[in-house]
Amino acid sequence: MAGLVIEHLGAREYRDDPLKNTYGPTGNPEPELLYASNPQLTALIESEWRTTGQAPRVSAPNALIQFGEGQPLYLKGIPNIALVTVPQYLLSVEPGDYVDVALLDRQVSSFARLLQRIDTMPSNEIGTVKAITPLAKAAAALRAIGILARNSSHWR
Repeated sequence: MAGLVIEHLGAREYRDDPLKNTYGPTGNPEPELLYASNPQLTALIESEWRTTGQAPRVSAPNALIQFGEGQPLYLKGIPNIALVTVPQYLLSVEPGDYVDVALLDRQVSSFARLLQRIDTMPSNEIGTVKAITPLAKAAAALRAIGILARNSSHWR
């Protein structure tokens, strides 16, 4: 068993341009981040994900967090692949041309390939999710605090 988490398909990138004091499309797709909850699913993404012409950015969740809608699966120990894009306009009520239909089609096709592969894989090849213990959560929180502390001088 494994989950595929699909959200914000076909998102076009919109950004602020502080030099021109404008906000609008960049002409690029919104950067894609794919979470894979174990090495087996990372390998699957690397073999099947084809959307932007670039190698996919794959991240492993940590004991503290997995951004996006895949987090509940991860916390329940369900192996998953989750696409996370965070368009600035996500909650906007302003009209805009926010969806790139060709990108959406490539993302849907990539998810279809992932689904077909997962559906035909023996469960032992899908792998498992490393248990999230209270100690692992505490260690991840301490690492995050350390990173924030080291970078706090940049915020002053």
